[in-house]
Parts: sequence; C-alpha cells; structure tokens
Amino acid sequence: MSFSQDAKNDLCTISLKNRCCKVSMLYGMLMFSGTFTENRIKLITETEGVASLVSGLLHSLAGVESNLYVSEKKSGDERINSYKLTVAVKSDVQRVTGLFSGNIHHIDKSVFGCPLCENSFLRGAFLVGGSVSSPKSAYHLDITTPSQDIAAELCDMINDNSGKLYLQAKCTERQGRMAVYLKDSEQIQDFLTLIGAQSSALEMMNEKIFKDVRNNENRRSNCETANIYRTTGSSGEQVRAINKLISDGRFDELTEDLQMTANIRLENPFSSLEQIAMLHTPPISKSGANHRLKKIVEISKK
Repeated sequence: MSFSQDAKNDLCTISLKNRCCKVSMLYGMLMFSGTFTENRIKLITETEGVASLVSGLLHSLAGVESNLYVSEKKSGDERINSYKLTVAVKSDVQRVTGLFSGNIHHIDKSVFGCPLCENSFLRGAFLVGGSVSSPKSAYHLDITTPSQDIAAELCDMINDNSGKLYLQAKCTERQGRMAVYLKDSEQIQDFLTLIGAQSSALEMMNEKIFKDVRNNENRRSNCETANIYRTTGSSGEQVRAINKLISDGRFDELTEDLQMTANIRLENPFSSLEQIAMLHTPPISKSGANHRLKKIVEISKK
C-alpha cells in the first residue's frame, strides 16, 4: 500500500463531532470528485474507506442512498480495486446540494459553521482529489480538479488558512486538469497535520531526518575519499621521484635534510604532509615538508 493510501486510510478513521464539520468534509469531497452537478454525482476512488465515508455521509446528512460499483484494474504486477459511487436521481442530488445552499460551482465559505470546518473541507478535498508522494522518493503533494476557478480558490484557502504555518500552495495545469500543489517537505508535513494526518506527517519527518543523516555521511565519506586521492596522488609522485634518485645513484647527492624527508616519505607512502612533517626529529612545519618533497621531485627530473 502506498504512502498516499496510508494517509487517506488514517484520515478516514477520524471521527467528527460537529454536523457542520461533517457537511464541510462532504462538501470538499464532492467538489473534487469526478462529477458534481445539479443532476448527477459521480466519485471514483481507489480507497475503500473513502467510498464508505462518502456513502455514510450522504446517508446520514441528506438521507440519500448512493450506488457503489467495485471493479478491478491492473497496476503493474498488482490488481487494485476501484470504487465508483454515483447518485443519479435528480431529487436525491438536490437534497445533497441543498446541504451547501446549492453552491457547487465555487467554494462558498458560508457553508462553514465553525473554525474547524475549513480543515474538514481540506481533508475531504485531499481524500478524493489528492495524493502525496512517498518521502523516500520525493516531496510532492497535490489536489487536482478540472475547474481552474475552484483550483484558485482552494489555493487561496490553503495559504490563508495556514495561520502561522506559512503554507505556499501553487496552481498548475497538468493534462487538462488543474493541480494545487506543495513541494516543500516541511509545508507538506504542516498540511498533513492541518487536515489530521499526523501519523503520515511524523513518518515524513522521520524519513527526512534519515535522509539528512545519510546525506551528511555521504558528503563526509566523499570528502575523505577525495582527500585520500589527493594524498596518494602527490605521495605517489614523490615516492617515484625518490626511487628514481636511488636507482640513478643520485640519492647521496641530496642534502642531509632532503635525505631525511625522503626516507620518511618512503616509510610512510600514504601519510599526509602534516603527518610527514611531525615524523621529523625535530618536527618541521607542513609547508617545510611540502617544500622539501617538491625539491626532491624537481631534482629527480633533472
């Protein structure tokens, strides 16, 4: 089961006490369903809990019985159930739209009866029209709708409703539909918390911490590897120069100081310049060791 499905299943278990919040959540679900007109309601979801939740709200709030069809489709190597819920009788649809004073072509905030209703509406919108990527792969949350106006209104609601969270949702068109999206990991966490998916927000936070630790370890390892390559690259040239001087019979022509440094380098081919400097008796500076080794390389090339 996907991260998005897990988040939706968690949201479906939330119990709402206030009728106005239930109406607001149903409002969000239907506004972002496939079809919501004066004559017909059609909603398709891959989450069984969402289908059951919509069906239950239609019955308890409007006294309307919906039709539910279950079909199976193939997704990769898996077979996934698809749940299609419809209300086709016009009088039933009118009872449902009456819950929202007939405002179904744009988001009417007068439907909201308490401060928690907007959060309930956003929860409903996400349950039906939303998805969120697994934090193991990427950070992306979006809610899609065929209506450009409704997308713009939802975008404003998310940004205005965020309080001190400073959410910055944006709109884009994708394959003929409008998408309201968030791509910042912290903002996605805040949005999930806002609509009640605290477990998913916590999982995302933990995964982000794990990624940060892993990335820091990778950077440290890469830095150490680069240092090793730099050290072995320069020391290899120095060792080859010293061996050349020995094979040519010119090693004894070096000054006593250069011979000391050359012998230390031969005995410690993988040591850093700082370590080579400290192995001298008495110790010399790092720049002093570097100068001597460069001198040895120059002499070997003559």
